[in-house]
Amino acid sequence: PELNGRRLMATAAKDGTLLLWNAVDGEPQASLKGHEGVIRDIRFSNNGATLVGVDGPGQVHLWRTVDGALVRTLDGLPAAAIVAAFDAASDILAVGLESGEIVLFDLGLLEPVETLRGHQGAVSDLDFHPTKRRLASSSFDGSVVLWELSRGRRASSPRMGWKGQPGGALAVAYAPDGNTVAASAGDNKITFWDTRRGKEKSSISTYARPEQLVYLPDGERVISCGPGYASVWAVKGGQETQTIALPGAEVTAMSL
Repeated sequence: PELNGRRLMATAAKDGTLLLWNAVDGEPQASLKGHEGVIRDIRFSNNGATLVGVDGPGQVHLWRTVDGALVRTLDGLPAAAIVAAFDAASDILAVGLESGEIVLFDLGLLEPVETLRGHQGAVSDLDFHPTKRRLASSSFDGSVVLWELSRGRRASSPRMGWKGQPGGALAVAYAPDGNTVAASAGDNKITFWDTRRGKEKSSISTYARPEQLVYLPDGERVISCGPGYASVWAVKGGQETQTIALPGAEVTAMSL
């Protein structure tokens, strides 16, 4: 994201250190220390003002990016956290737990407001719709769920979902137009689902475990990441257009 004229990038190292970088010139901006063990996940809010980190013991820290200050550690979660994601408006933080639950936090109050229950296994990934109050979640139990988030007192509910992803559902990502969700599975496959009709559109067979998915802004390419590699795939046709080898990489998570 861009904040105060700076294009920011964050990386997490095996020793639990978070680094903020200037994404244009590669200069380090700040070192954030407070996590324990390997950091599992980091995400910027869409406005770039906040960075969330989830570490090995399952703690969730919120950092202020302008000065690198620790804003809050989210306490009282019913199970260890694995992944977290901000909504498009930077009003809601979703935290996925080992229990399969997803806790929604109001970022204005920094308090939990709702818990979503729809997975039987640990939550592996989360991604918000780019414009609507919808959330995609994946689980190691092999399921992917699309949630319609509540307004006021009405409870959130699943819109649609898919089960039986071989080897567990590892990652999930909304396309920039919100009409497609990409989900990766333990059988090294990326499947693209139509979010309006609930049907499979296409799939790509990869040669390595796709543990993270990110759409590029054009919506025509998706990046899959795993241990020691990152690949760029054409959504239409499924051709691999670029591979980046990261042998022995010490980086455990990254956010742009």
